[in-house]
Amino acid sequence: MEVEPIACLSLLIQSTWYFQAFSISIFIALVFGLWRIFESCKEHGWFSLIPFFNLYILCKISTSRPFFNFIFLLLPFVNLFFWFKINIQLSHRLKRNTFLGVLTALFPYFFYPLFGFRKSLVHF
Repeated sequence: MEVEPIACLSLLIQSTWYFQAFSISIFIALVFGLWRIFESCKEHGWFSLIPFFNLYILCKISTSRPFFNFIFLLLPFVNLFFWFKINIQLSHRLKRNTFLGVLTALFPYFFYPLFGFRKSLVHF
């Protein structure tokens, strides 16, 4: 039994298209979740669209020393500790518990939109 190369290529292109559509929809949900979180914390929502600057704003919202934490987010291996620290403090700032902060650090593409689109979002 021989498989035609055209059929394999067609299947590959179709599966790649589905994966790209799924990835883009997850990214859009993440950006809009961050947008809502930023707006509830008295920051401009469009800051969530700018790479690295959105991390700085996230540090500014959640911690008292944003530049220090942002610099450590750029260092390998150290950034894991600070990523968890920032997300736990963000969840406390949004009146959530530590467990949700840990889950946000592990699964940000799910929990940032969850925080952003909750009806009980705390406005500062």
